[in-house]
Amino acid sequence: MRGGSLPASRLLVQVANMTTFTTRRISQETFDAVVRENVEDFDMDAAEAVREAREQFEHQGVDLTGVDVSGSEERKAERAALVADVALVKKAAAGGVARPDLLEALARAATLCSAGRGRAAASARSTVVAAQGLSALARLARSCVDEATDAVGDAGVLAATLAALDRAVRGDADARDAFQYGGCVEATVAALKAGVKTDAAAAAAALRVAAAAARQCEAVKAAFMRLKLARLAVEALVTAAAARLADAIAALPDDRPVRLIGSSLGAYVAAVYASDAANAKKIDRMMLLAPTFKPRACLATVEKEMGVSLGDAFREDLENHPDFPFAPCRAYVVHGYDDEAAPLENSLTWVRDASVVLREGTGEVGEVAERRLLEVAGMGHGVENALPQIKSRLVDFFKLPFTVQGP
Repeated sequence: MRGGSLPASRLLVQVANMTTFTTRRISQETFDAVVRENVEDFDMDAAEAVREAREQFEHQGVDLTGVDVSGSEERKAERAALVADVALVKKAAAGGVARPDLLEALARAATLCSAGRGRAAASARSTVVAAQGLSALARLARSCVDEATDAVGDAGVLAATLAALDRAVRGDADARDAFQYGGCVEATVAALKAGVKTDAAAAAAALRVAAAAARQCEAVKAAFMRLKLARLAVEALVTAAAARLADAIAALPDDRPVRLIGSSLGAYVAAVYASDAANAKKIDRMMLLAPTFKPRACLATVEKEMGVSLGDAFREDLENHPDFPFAPCRAYVVHGYDDEAAPLENSLTWVRDASVVLREGTGEVGEVAERRLLEVAGMGHGVENALPQIKSRLVDFFKLPFTVQGP
């Protein structure tokens, strides 16, 4: 370090580290402030200022996991965008924000916090927490649910909100603390209650949020248990969800072929419905996002992450359904290669089954239409966040009457 007195902010950090041993983390703002001081007070160039700040904090034993130490202008722009997105989410809970703008902000937050981005994602999550973004997401999620009737209002906004919350809370102790005390536990349970009754995809998304938040955090697990999360989860049975889907399709005004899109457990439910001989001719094609084939194996992963038992009712219901429902319609599967909850290998198996005419192990003959598989990176189990990147494929597969720009 060049000559001169020690900057005040750095001295405070040293004092804090000598007197407080329970935490040795700093915010992105503190790191950036030291970098600026290195430039302004010690006449360093940008690269040297960043390197000096990083070495100084590391020497003090500070955990820089949630801090972007690259000094990249692109990363700074991303953090500024996240702060603006959180401000938009705060306004949206009270209304007055255009829906497309809100969905764009939520999708960007989910993408920037995705695990595949490494340290950049950790910095993004830290930025969201510092801006009180988790509590803002919780308020927005609850605004999408009528808690008096347990009905989902805007399903699209709720799905995007839960996806952003899922990404923001993963792998970060500070984020899990903010989750616990920012109303996120209550919001997740409210979304699950509504999803159990009216929206299987919302229920599955809420369970993913709960699993991410409760992982390695006994306090969050206990908070969910107090609100009877496990009891709610067992009510989200596959049989009941498939029946609700059947009712919805039966209520359509004409008999035109139906096209389905589902995510996670909702994707598995769609495949279960389409596998029923009475329903097969009604379904023209379907897009399945991170389907939970072999759901009993997936259930074990969820239980391990959340530290709860989902009970016998859920398991008994799964016994009524095959691991790989034999749906004959055209299908497009989108799956994350880093999906830990529902392994990619299961989707590969289901897609490969389309190349044979015998259902393995049953002796039943069935012709299968074309199945495609697209692997995506850095999305984990929440591949619905990849929809902006695959929109042109979605439009082409469903034969929608318009064109879009993009991949």
